[in-house]
Amino acid sequence: MAGSQIERVFSVLESLTREPRGLPMQVLAEQLEIPKSAMHRLLAELIRLG
Repeated sequence: MAGSQIERVFSVLESLTREPRGLPMQVLAEQLEIPKSAMHRLLAELIRLG
């Protein structure tokens, strides 16, 4: 999945709202075609922001 950072954030949030129990980072990265390192940074920032 190519796209802007904001598109990635919305994709992650949409995916997580469909999975109330959450998803492993690896699975989320594969589903959204985002590199694991980028997914880690994105999730860390979301956690930091609460």
